Amino acid sequence: MEDHSFIVGQEFPDVKTFRSAIKEAAIAQHFELRIVKSDLIRYIAKCAAEGCPWHIRAVKLPNAPTFAIRSLEGTHTCGKNAHNGHHQASVDWIVNFIEERLRDNINYKPKDILHDVYKQYGITIPYKQAWRAKERGLQSIYGSSEEGYCLLPAYLFEERRAKCKSWFSMLAPSSEKHIIEATNRASKYQVLRSDEVEFEVLSTERSDIVNIGTRSCSCRDWQLYGIPCSHAVAALVYSKKDVYAFTERYFTLASYCETYAEEIRPIPGKIEWKKEGETTMDDEIRIVRPPKVRRPPGRPEKKRMCVEDLHREKHTVHCSRCNQTGHYKSTCKVDALEGID
Repeated sequence: MEDHSFIVGQEFPDVKTFRSAIKEAAIAQHFELRIVKSDLIRYIAKCAAEGCPWHIRAVKLPNAPTFAIRSLEGTHTCGKNAHNGHHQASVDWIVNFIEERLRDNINYKPKDILHDVYKQYGITIPYKQAWRAKERGLQSIYGSSEEGYCLLPAYLFEERRAKCKSWFSMLAPSSEKHIIEATNRASKYQVLRSDEVEFEVLSTERSDIVNIGTRSCSCRDWQLYGIPCSHAVAALVYSKKDVYAFTERYFTLASYCETYAEEIRPIPGKIEWKKEGETTMDDEIRIVRPPKVRRPPGRPEKKRMCVEDLHREKHTVHCSRCNQTGHYKSTCKVDALEGID
């Protein structure tokens, strides 16, 4: 275990380091600390127990941030009994204690924090305090939920930008899938040519007219979506044309990559548009906030599953009138059937 003893003349890099060291010593040695004076140039504290003579004084050295212990008097006569808790064991102190453990294991549980604090320092802290320390520790390491939601749009933008670099098709994946499905259906169609650009495409259900010059089909899917429908694909394949050449450019992979090549700033809603000449303050940064969740009153219910119920046989209902299973005497239809006979 780390040595938490002090000597006169001992130096510390700054006041923050000294405060942390004296707090750590108070917790480890099981005595409560009462701070008499604490600022940027001096620190005076004593044992909080009535009648205990121990006290310490440290000051800042001139022209440097270094703190040095100037006096350390008395020995503890208080019995050092703080195993049921410690005033100095604050949430911030617990956060500092568990930070590295949280980095290594995000599933580090509050009950594990209680165990480790007791094992190392011999003190018991409340479960709620351990839970708060874990939440604050996760926030200091990974940021708050609001910060995460604020970064969400930029993350999705970067994700799409990176994803398109791994595609090797002519079109974006969803459009490519549409063309493949249309090609498979088109293989079953019969194509009749009217002239250079117009065709009649026959299927088992219907007949459609396709004009590759105007990029239209009587089913209207080509005009609506900008991607050749199965009838158009059949006509294009029949006339030995490139199907991709008759797809709107904004469905191509190149256009998709161009869309995410530069940063796109969101446009505010129409209600927030400013009139020409209207003086406005600096626009706020638009952020996506996490959903508002209101915790219901009372203790949350625990969903528990009894192991015995998993292996218990299901109850089978039995009719006492006809001796059959699946219904009761009150719903038995034997009498009704006998009356019909």
